[in-house]
Amino acid sequence: MRFLSIVTGTSSDGADVSLIELEGCGRGTRFKILKYSYYPYPNDLRSMMIHVASLNQVTSEFISRVHWELGRFLANSIVKDYEPSDYDVIVYSGYTVYHGPSLGRREYGTLQIGEASVLYAMTHKTVVYDFRTNDLASGGLGAPLIALSDAILFGEGTLTINIGGISNVTYVGEDCVIAFDTGPGNILINTLTELLYGEPYDKDGLHASRGRVIDKLLLDLMSDEYFSIPPPRILGESTLDSATLRVG
Repeated sequence: MRFLSIVTGTSSDGADVSLIELEGCGRGTRFKILKYSYYPYPNDLRSMMIHVASLNQVTSEFISRVHWELGRFLANSIVKDYEPSDYDVIVYSGYTVYHGPSLGRREYGTLQIGEASVLYAMTHKTVVYDFRTNDLASGGLGAPLIALSDAILFGEGTLTINIGGISNVTYVGEDCVIAFDTGPGNILINTLTELLYGEPYDKDGLHASRGRVIDKLLLDLMSDEYFSIPPPRILGESTLDSATLRVG
């Protein structure tokens, strides 16, 4: 089968779309990437998405507006470059604006936005959506979602690190796959890059490559209680204190 995968990660810079052909299941899955596209968010949409995810007070009307605008943006983007005959199913995780387990509030659930019905209406293809909610309802933590992909890509005996909006690690053992968040990633990097250089992200790691480790700052960051929690553990964008981003 051919799947059109849409990823709207917590980095909040744009959507990654891949056309993938899959055979098999579990660790025996075989895949081939047929096409890849990246769609940067318009500045106004990006700002609204970040605002909704910040836990600042917003109205239900505003959340609904962003929910639909993101869905329309994604649908309009893919119909320009992909024909419905190219794929069988759309898979889409949604953009996370609240994740209760990362705040110690598992009972509050999780919320992803980006209306999937708009994708269906414009493509008439089945849309599989909202993986975090299903994982949470089934007893998981809802994150990270990359563990099975790492197991398929890299196989047994590997330890992989993914720096997305939130950084996470996956260990693939003989009879187990363990994955958990290790700390902030591009959420922190992008925010600092915008504050310090007026750029949306650190392209090719240019600024980072010229930097140096500030030991005291690193120790202060590592003293956060999050790092004393035994894995598996998760970190949400809403748990990152804006005070952490103050520099100079």
